[in-house]
Amino acid sequence: MKSDDYFASLDPQTTFDLAFIDGLDTFEQSKTDLFNTLRHVPIGPILLDDTVPEDEAAALPELAAAIAQRRQSGSKNTSWMGDVWKLVIYIDRYLPQLDFRTIVGSGNEQTLAWRRQPGEAIAEQSGNELGELSYREVFANGIPAQFRPCGEAEALATCLAAVKAQH
Repeated sequence: MKSDDYFASLDPQTTFDLAFIDGLDTFEQSKTDLFNTLRHVPIGPILLDDTVPEDEAAALPELAAAIAQRRQSGSKNTSWMGDVWKLVIYIDRYLPQLDFRTIVGSGNEQTLAWRRQPGEAIAEQSGNELGELSYREVFANGIPAQFRPCGEAEALATCLAAVKAQH
């Protein structure tokens, strides 16, 4: 089931303690999924998958383009994460109501996000200029500090302390 259809089928009063967003691996769909999820997770963490691509090909928004670039370079690597990484920049720039940490060092980097205040309304911003960002400029020196990179234990401890304080 497509995520838009899933969220459309949910009773607006349905809530979840936590959520995992993984799917189409594009910035636009991940942003839509985030806002749909926020309507159903008033308190609790949201784990965003595929937020740190390992190279430029993995960061392309279209799978076919990633495969073509890999073939052209002779690479056997098949990883693809799309441009979900732009969602981390979007959260950092436009959603001060959310705190987050990007979990690194696990081989499957993900970003853990949570509300600073329980149930606080969060309005969607356009963020259209993020479409112009390139992997090379953002990741030229590794994972940028604005991703708030840390280990899994630190990310979980920070998130859980914040969520626990909201209860």
